[in-house]
Amino acid sequence: MTFLEQFLAHYSKNQSENDVIIFPNNRPILEFRNLFQQTASKNSWFPEIITLSDVLSREMPANAPVFLDKVLALSEALSIALNRKNSELNNYDFVVKLIEDFEEVQREKINPVDIFSKVSYIKLLEKWELDAGQLGVLGKSNLLFWEKLVDIFLKYQENLERLNLQTQPQLLGKINELSAFKNLAKSTSKFWFVGFNNFNASELHFIDELGKNNAVESVFDVDNYYLKNDLDVAGKFLRKSSQKIEFKKTFLHAEWQSQIQQFSHTVSDGNIAMLTAVFEELKRVGDQQKTAVVFLDQSLLQTAIFSLPQELRKVNVGAGIQLQYSLGYSLILNFLDGNFPGLFEVLNQLALSNIKSLQKTLKERPKSATIWSEFVALNSFLSQLKFDNSNSLKNQFSASVISASINLLNRYANEQEKFQKIPEEFIKKSFLNELKTSTIDSISERSSNIQFLGLLETRNIDVDYVIMVSFNDAVFPGNIISNSIIPNDVRNRFGLQMPNDSEGLLAYYFYQSIQRAKKISLLSVQSDAGFTSSEPSRYLKQLRNSFPGFEKNFSQHKTEFSEYEESANGSIVIPQNEKIKAKIINYLSQRGCSVSALNLLIRNPLDFYNQYVLGLKEPTAAINEVSHAELGTLFHNIVEDVYKPFVGSKLVLDTFKQIEKSRKAVFEKRIKELEVKLTPTKGVLDLYKNICLVWLDKFLAYDESRIKSGRDITLKELEQRCEIDFSILVNEQPTTIKLVGSIDRVEEENGVIRLIDYKTGKVEQKDLRLDDISDALENPAFSKSNQLLFYSLLYSRLNKCVKIESAIYSCRNNLSGILPLTIQKNTLLTNEDFLSYEQALKMKLASMLTSDFEFVESNEFSSKFNDLMV
Repeated sequence: MTFLEQFLAHYSKNQSENDVIIFPNNRPILEFRNLFQQTASKNSWFPEIITLSDVLSREMPANAPVFLDKVLALSEALSIALNRKNSELNNYDFVVKLIEDFEEVQREKINPVDIFSKVSYIKLLEKWELDAGQLGVLGKSNLLFWEKLVDIFLKYQENLERLNLQTQPQLLGKINELSAFKNLAKSTSKFWFVGFNNFNASELHFIDELGKNNAVESVFDVDNYYLKNDLDVAGKFLRKSSQKIEFKKTFLHAEWQSQIQQFSHTVSDGNIAMLTAVFEELKRVGDQQKTAVVFLDQSLLQTAIFSLPQELRKVNVGAGIQLQYSLGYSLILNFLDGNFPGLFEVLNQLALSNIKSLQKTLKERPKSATIWSEFVALNSFLSQLKFDNSNSLKNQFSASVISASINLLNRYANEQEKFQKIPEEFIKKSFLNELKTSTIDSISERSSNIQFLGLLETRNIDVDYVIMVSFNDAVFPGNIISNSIIPNDVRNRFGLQMPNDSEGLLAYYFYQSIQRAKKISLLSVQSDAGFTSSEPSRYLKQLRNSFPGFEKNFSQHKTEFSEYEESANGSIVIPQNEKIKAKIINYLSQRGCSVSALNLLIRNPLDFYNQYVLGLKEPTAAINEVSHAELGTLFHNIVEDVYKPFVGSKLVLDTFKQIEKSRKAVFEKRIKELEVKLTPTKGVLDLYKNICLVWLDKFLAYDESRIKSGRDITLKELEQRCEIDFSILVNEQPTTIKLVGSIDRVEEENGVIRLIDYKTGKVEQKDLRLDDISDALENPAFSKSNQLLFYSLLYSRLNKCVKIESAIYSCRNNLSGILPLTIQKNTLLTNEDFLSYEQALKMKLASMLTSDFEFVESNEFSSKFNDLMV
């Protein structure tokens, strides 16, 4: 029996006239209405069935503020509280966090004086072990903000009310004053809250007010497997949530452990293989049973829709899918960023009948002067999109996204005059943020038994067969972090939502989605691209270890699939063609060829194709582990900062005394930036600090030792950006591209220019010995040598330099000092070397653009995009 069937049986015993049945979302309402109609007699009354948000918006009409209204209210509050004529809004992300925290405090009916006094400047000084006298003007200004946080909050609320704008928590706080609410309460026999898992304090206040004159009952969809398990995060979350409810509670149990279920876990070599396995399974089972394909990673949903086989065209895509996972959002983002190559690429993926005229319009249109005129141009552009005549799911999905985008643009156009004082960058970010979190309605066959859903859309819906896609721990539950300015210890003290509450909620949604299904397939991907990306979700291990009889009905599988050609040895091969060639030339001429792109081509041509043709992004390391890339960036930034005041100067012993005075502040500033960017655990942050501090100490000591030994060194440049035009032959025609690069350090000693590249990995002198320059462009083992040759060519052409020493400083081989590139035992590169490398580079790039070139998977180096090939 499904949850809705259980509730109907329970309701039939307790029903009253004029009842109102309230669900958390729309999806179960249609199914419950159908169930009710099947059991009710023709002349019986029919209860009102509605969502909570619809009840609130209908019964309590209000001039609700949009986000930019809140920004204006906050800006004025900051100006008054901090005694500034014009409060500078220069950090969009911080403003978003502040507004979200204000609204959460409001929702949970917490006294702002109580909570914000716990995040005051005094507490922060204690935490940092600082005295206010040690702080500069900027530091004191920042602390003033924390000291005035209560005043800012109260003034923010006052500003919204003065503008006759009221948030939902504000309205719920004075609900009993509204005549509409009194009429609702008077005309209703009983209020049923069905399938909710949590209420905030403002919602509880609303329900408590209803309960003063009406019967109220909340009905939970649960199972004892997790509800009564003291160690289960889902059970902890539900017990904590239900304890806040003082009105009647009813728990309808799924009797999960008595169900006869089949479980399977399938591991695929990448997303293509995983989606193909889904399609094959859907073809096999057909439309005879209710099947839900749950996309835990919603970014794969569009890929699934666009590659859906013809046999599966009648699929219902559930409401609630966010626009940020669509091509339409990418289209708008590229348009507003002025990225026309990216824009054309997206247009080519949409099924448009007028693509050529659209491309012509884009090439001829002038750049808009303001973000508001840019919105007008975007609206006009989107209105011109014409999808082909096929009524495919792909077209329906894309058309829904474009329609939702135009509606949002029209709303912004109507608000232009009101928000003229807000910085344009805020306007743009606000629009994009609102757009990406907007959702589309259900599309395609509503009657289809096959549904594509996100996890949230499975609430209160039971099906026969659940297929979970992307069942990897890095995705589900993933890394849950708090973006609040309120510290976790304070949040916990005041009962605000904590990261473990979020995990408990996700765990509950997972259990709820499968607890009545007859069959559950869990699909994950296997990858060597990251430390934890291959791990299946922790909930699989939990079920295997604690769910009674799980192993008896559990099977494990592995599937592989590739859409690429294969060579005789089984490697993936992508043949060159005109379309690929055009994309590469466009990329190299617009954005330029970097040495990292060049080394990727040498190391694994298939990875070059994935990154620079398909546009796949390199997987990021888990944020609860040290990332080599982030560690390298941190070291580069700190070294640049401490040496920047001395660019153009001769390095002397006093230089290092001055660096010693400034480096602590520089180090802490960069560490703080890293903490904000990654929000790592304290242990991981300490690792970043300790490793980088050791490397910095050793580098400074080495550099100082060179000066102590009497060497005459002038620091000429740091992080010097270089770009040159470079002509290559394509189809026997000269084609100009760009070569681009950034040189970490340029110094001069005794009239010789030395280029230095910092490496946080281990490099040895043997890695930098070449007998033939062409080896650098053919053998991946010489990638470091190739980098030094590439930078030397750029610098020599820009500065007309005929002799250069190019070297590497390796943090993990610091005892060796600076390691120079040697060609046939010579450490000085001459114009002859530059000419030889230039010719070899032209041949390498031209060969890639010939018709017989193939992007072949390396047998030696596996692709870093194995789990991203979609």
